[in-house]
Amino acid sequence: SVLIHAAAGGSGSAAIQLAVNAGARAFATAGTDDKVKLCRDLGAQVAINYNTTDFADVVLAETENKGVDVVFDNVGEAVMEPPMKCTKYNGRYVMMGFASNKVVADEPFLVPRRIMLGNLKVCGVMLAYTPPDVSEFLKTGMGWNFIDAALGEQIMREIVDLVLAGKVRPVVGNVIGFDQIPAAIEAMANRETVGRTIAKVETPLSEAALDVSIRNWITPQRLLDRVPPRPRGPDEPSLVAAARGAAPEHA
Repeated sequence: SVLIHAAAGGSGSAAIQLAVNAGARAFATAGTDDKVKLCRDLGAQVAINYNTTDFADVVLAETENKGVDVVFDNVGEAVMEPPMKCTKYNGRYVMMGFASNKVVADEPFLVPRRIMLGNLKVCGVMLAYTPPDVSEFLKTGMGWNFIDAALGEQIMREIVDLVLAGKVRPVVGNVIGFDQIPAAIEAMANRETVGRTIAKVETPLSEAALDVSIRNWITPQRLLDRVPPRPRGPDEPSLVAAARGAAPEHA
């Protein structure tokens, strides 16, 4: 069983479908009745409007007061305590985002005794795929573990296969122009969006320019003074080509 927060959003809507496809019982929370209906349409067996109902009470009642095996949380601080309350013994609390308050993302706020008495596992998940040299750079520089690009490609292929088989579908709530991104971010912050919001770039970047952008983005800000952003060297693989699953082509 899986409890999924922000279940009508981009990640949440995918998590519902992946959980159901894996044979799990999906509990979904969302903030409006329309979003709750979307969650049910995506396969959630139990969908709860958290603005009108205490979702923890519902989850416990539906699981004979044992709780769920997995909590999928990309909301963070605003919802952490109630789902920990309804996590099963030896269950997993999957922490993959801090949408409610990104300030605490780099601040201590978990209480060790709460985790110990809950007999649960807190699992951090960051599905960013990088070449081995970048993974090593992030590990030695920051202590972060990023998934190797080869494993990332395998995971992506498996998800694409599910989409092609009609078992999972992307939920696109809105398609916008590039200049509308600030308004879209504000709408997301106000919980007015569903699924993914797609921004169209009318003037495509060259692969070389896009590769530099990606390489600069994945470089931790705190290391920029020591390791300046740079284009890839002549013998380095293209991150763009790797993401496409194509053979590297040097610019």
